[in-house]
Amino acid sequence: MKVGASQVYSTNNVTNRAQREEVQNQKAENEKTGHKKETRRKTIFAGDLNVNQDLIANKKALGQKQAIKKILDAFTSELNIDNNVQNLKDQQDALRTSINEYKDKIKSVQDMKKGIQEGYGVSDDSQEQKDMDILSKAETNPDALTDAEKGRLKDLKLLIKAKDNPGLLTDKDQERLKDLNPLTDYQKEIIESNKMESFYNKKVEDANKQIESINQTVEAIGLSRLKSHPVLDAKKEAEDILKDTAKEVVGMLLNEAVEKTDKKLEDQTKTDEDKKDDGTQSEKKTEENAKTGDNSKSDDDSLNSIAQKQDKVMREIKKQALKDNLTMDDIKGIIVDEQS
Repeated sequence: MKVGASQVYSTNNVTNRAQREEVQNQKAENEKTGHKKETRRKTIFAGDLNVNQDLIANKKALGQKQAIKKILDAFTSELNIDNNVQNLKDQQDALRTSINEYKDKIKSVQDMKKGIQEGYGVSDDSQEQKDMDILSKAETNPDALTDAEKGRLKDLKLLIKAKDNPGLLTDKDQERLKDLNPLTDYQKEIIESNKMESFYNKKVEDANKQIESINQTVEAIGLSRLKSHPVLDAKKEAEDILKDTAKEVVGMLLNEAVEKTDKKLEDQTKTDEDKKDDGTQSEKKTEENAKTGDNSKSDDDSLNSIAQKQDKVMREIKKQALKDNLTMDDIKGIIVDEQS
């Protein structure tokens, strides 16, 4: 009986130490695992991200489209200006062609007047022709008229008024006409020819004014383009658009990374908490086992106490046997009786 109790006590001690060591090892392992998990949480793996590639591609495409449009708009604007300038120059060419045509008409009218003069046999130094020369001079170079020519010009204009618009004549005009000789047939034809010549001269004058106006416009456009650089400015704006687009894409990537990482950390935290709860349960269980071991130790103590009592009884038996001169066989018989 004494031998069996010692074996139970030794086995229980070993078991208790093993359980306590298991608890300590479990705590150390939990702390180590927690540190690794914490370290893992601080690391972001790009491979774990699942960024919406279509959204990013669309963003890049939109940025590139805007940048290209900016440059194309600038080129289109410049091309339109070039086209406008070319159109203006084409107008000048058309005006020059018209001027040449008008001059041809003027020459034809002048040739016609010479033919009329020859037909009527009017000499260059005749009064008829001098009157016509005064009218022509008044048209082309009025400042060169002498006082005498200016006086005669008034009479000639009154005669022309009486021919073309007799209803507009005043009483004063009527009185003045009585002192003037009427226009000759030659003069009437030359006056009509002069009207045609004046018409085409006016056309030439107006065309030249338009050509000059176009020249001023083209020069102003050229000066304006020298002061500005629309294409270069558009390229700079396009570069800025692409840079802003790249920043937005990076922002999208970072936001996606943050969202994915936060979700992963949240899931990892839940997993760690679950494992922690499992570890706590395991630790509690281990502690309960340890307490059970303590109970076993209490049982061992009780067994040891019984064994001590048995040893004491055996000593008392042996002591009594010596007094009574009993043999060992007699002592064994008493022990058997006691166990019974």
